[in-house]
Order: sequence, then structure tokens, then C-alpha cells
Amino acid sequence: MLGALVVGSLVCIPCGLAEPLKFTLLKTESLTLSGDIVGRYFSVEFAPVREKTGVTAYLIAIFEDRQIPYYRAINPLVVQRISCPAPRCSLALEAPISELPYIVGIGSGDSVDSISATLNFSPGTASGRPFQAALEIKSLRINSLIVSYILPPGYRPSRSGAWLGLWAGSSVEGVEPLAKAEIDSDLAQDTQAINGLTIQSNFTYTVGLAAGPGVKGITSLAVFRTEGY
Repeated sequence: MLGALVVGSLVCIPCGLAEPLKFTLLKTESLTLSGDIVGRYFSVEFAPVREKTGVTAYLIAIFEDRQIPYYRAINPLVVQRISCPAPRCSLALEAPISELPYIVGIGSGDSVDSISATLNFSPGTASGRPFQAALEIKSLRINSLIVSYILPPGYRPSRSGAWLGLWAGSSVEGVEPLAKAEIDSDLAQDTQAINGLTIQSNFTYTVGLAAGPGVKGITSLAVFRTEGY
């Protein structure tokens, strides 16, 4: 059994590793997409990440495929750019629809590499099966944070400039992150650390996942408050 270790006037009983910091998750938010096939249209609706105000330009693309053909020279069946200054927006996209699998994707960049929310349509079905990017805080310590993330199948974060950022407070609007980390994984589902932090107790933070360069790429975020230590 370990006894007390005395170093000068410092007493450590026993000297061990500190536990991860405790926190309360206040909310999570992601770019979401839903919709159906109605006649000759894909009728879709999406909700942007509301904390990312000021970013209104989005790209919607439709492919005859089961997943987004990232990093391949395959032209979309339909591609449309849309501005959305509201909490929710919708769009009807006309397409030559037949008994094929389709996937609809939405991103906040200028290419399909930024697509982070999708709708899958199986042959003969009218309702799309939605997928949205997400993140989860797995470990929080004084100077580091580890987050797990999930992005659409086939997405390669390190090739798309995906990154994580940590902000003070509950919003990322017009504020530089306290720290950020480029995601160096080729996997659509993995973990990523942010180091070099100074986490305060009883303080609110926001961690965001961006599916592409710049704050306009933020596709998912989590707001949390640390407990005392």
C-alpha cells in the first residue's frame, strides 16, 4: 500500500494521476437534412448550425449512388447552391428519378468534399434515411480534450481540411477559437485531440467540428460547462 509521500512541506496522500475533469453537456447541434421524393422532385429541408450565424451559403448535390463519391470525378445528377439565412430552409430539386439508389448531400463549401449531412434513398422508397455528422467529448483534462467524431461514409477528414476548435462561451459567432486541431485521420469515424489548452472550472465552452476549412465548415458542435476542481 502506498503511504504518504513528503516532499519539503508538500504532502501527497497518495501521489497519483488526477481524474478527468467533470463537465455538464448543455446542448449539441448539427447540420441536418430531411426529405422525400415527390413525383419528379427531391423535396428536402435542412437546418443549419444556428450558432454559426452569418454563414448562409450551402451546396446540395444528388448522386445516383449509395454514398457520396468523395474525391472522385463523378458529376452529380443535380447540384444546387442555396442561401439560407433562417433557422430552417427547404428546396425542391427536379431530377430524372427512376428505380435506383440515390443520395442527397449538403455541405457549406464550394465542393462535394464539404458534404457532411446526407439522405439515402433505397430503390422504390420515397422517404430518405438521414445521416448527420456528430461529435462527443470523450476526455477532458486541464490542458487537453479528446473528441470522437463521425462523418459520412467515404469522407476523409485529412484530405478535406476538417478540423476541431474550442471556443470560450456558448457561441462561435465572430470569435476566434481558443485552440484548434487539424484532423489528421483518414477515417470518417475516429477520435482527435486538442492540446495546449487551459481549461477553467465553472466555465462554459463550445467545441466544434468543421467539415472543411474555415468557420463556415462547422457542421456539429457541443456546448458544455466545466465543474469545480
